[in-house]
Amino acid sequence: TLTTMTGAAAHTFDVDVLVIGAGVSGLVAAETVQNTLGSSLCRVLVLESDERVGGRVLQAEIGTHCPDCRRRPLAERVEVDVGAEFVHGDVHSPLADYYKERQWPLEYAFNVEDDSHPPGVDDAQRELLFHDGQWRALSDTQHHAVEETVRALEQLVVEDFDTQPDCSVEDLFRRCGVGEDGIALGDAVFGRTYGAPLDRLSAAAIRDEELALDNGPLNFRPVGTFRALVESLRARVPVRTGVRVT
Repeated sequence: TLTTMTGAAAHTFDVDVLVIGAGVSGLVAAETVQNTLGSSLCRVLVLESDERVGGRVLQAEIGTHCPDCRRRPLAERVEVDVGAEFVHGDVHSPLADYYKERQWPLEYAFNVEDDSHPPGVDDAQRELLFHDGQWRALSDTQHHAVEETVRALEQLVVEDFDTQPDCSVEDLFRRCGVGEDGIALGDAVFGRTYGAPLDRLSAAAIRDEELALDNGPLNFRPVGTFRALVESLRARVPVRTGVRVT
């Protein structure tokens, strides 16, 4: 039994298993426990401080026109992922397996080993930035920041890269000559992937995690967005939103 306070209101939950956080990991954990032990034997509840579920999986509906985006304009209103973007690999990948089991389509995005991408998608189309409600081509400054960031991240998987003594990812970026624009980009993209700012991420720990990945070089996007994933998980487990646990 857990009692929490939200503002002036107290909430008491009498359950067997309480999962804190309704991101994808929390929803999968709750579903796994429920399926393993049985919902009749084990009462599971997920608590989420936000008013929505999904965590870093988030979509935004935008009104825009994408220039030369696969040679066709987007609809007047289109939903895009602004959080999670890719299914990384299709080997030993629980997320890819989840999509395959439900026969949800995935489309090939790129090959991480040679940076190849689907036929019909040229470099100009790949270098588009969604900003202030519009698709824009990367400026020279933004393009340079992307290149700096990518080069620094590649250092993480160099076999003899010295991470002793350990440094933060931000320290690594600065050692590799990444400027402030590149650090801001890395913080917005790479930092959000791990849920922490770059100055709190261990370069050595992330290097070990990256080297341990064995999901294959291919990367995919869900057809549409990741909304179906979150809605499918949300329908399987009880969730209470707007409840902060401290």
